[in-house]
Amino acid sequence: MKYTPYLDGYSVLPALHKLENQPIFEKDEQADYYLAEKRLAQITQKVFLEYDISPQIYQSVCNYIISKVPELKPPFTFNSIAMQLQEDLAIHRVENKKDWLAACHISFPSRWLPEEKIGKSFQQIHTPVPGMNLENAFKMAQSAILHGPYFRFVWGPIFEKQINFHPSLMRLAFNLNFPSVLIKVERQLVIGFPEVNAFLFVIRQHLILSNEIDYSALFNSCKQMSEAQKIYKNVNFELLEYLEKKAKETL
Repeated sequence: MKYTPYLDGYSVLPALHKLENQPIFEKDEQADYYLAEKRLAQITQKVFLEYDISPQIYQSVCNYIISKVPELKPPFTFNSIAMQLQEDLAIHRVENKKDWLAACHISFPSRWLPEEKIGKSFQQIHTPVPGMNLENAFKMAQSAILHGPYFRFVWGPIFEKQINFHPSLMRLAFNLNFPSVLIKVERQLVIGFPEVNAFLFVIRQHLILSNEIDYSALFNSCKQMSEAQKIYKNVNFELLEYLEKKAKETL
């Protein structure tokens, strides 16, 4: 399935939408590539992390995933299940008026280190994101457990066909002499488990290739970013100039 959130502009608001008819987990023709990249990530990165999580939470989450993806093979541990999915997974916990990232299996982070996020609150995790309103972060975590499931999108321009942007990996910057622009879209799902005071965060990477981009929309969305957001998303003057040129060529 192709998702094009960049057509609606750029926003860091939670912008949570109730999940209605979309699938929770998606399997497509790129499954072998995703799973191979996950196996590679296990060698070079800290992929599976946990902090103060109970067996009951794992059981609830794993049972839910198995019910949605019946073709999964044992053992049915959180780690084993995550290695069979194209999605990355994280479990966030709320207890005694506190919230924290209690477990994660992240193979494809977008320039952030999972080991720096584990055990942190929702507010602490998202503090580096320019312009994000975190005043009610704890209430957002509570709402994620009690309501939903929800979905939202996070996107940004990239300059090579990759899904893993772990900080330890060298990734290409925009080069005006050899211009190549894609869009990496993260579809993020939030599924609540009120019986164990936790929610599951499901992150799926999608790529929009160069020949699929609406350059006029991408130019306008990137242009509207604040200066801090442009830096955060690697949007510089040269890229904007290139996108504007491409937009005019496709009119």
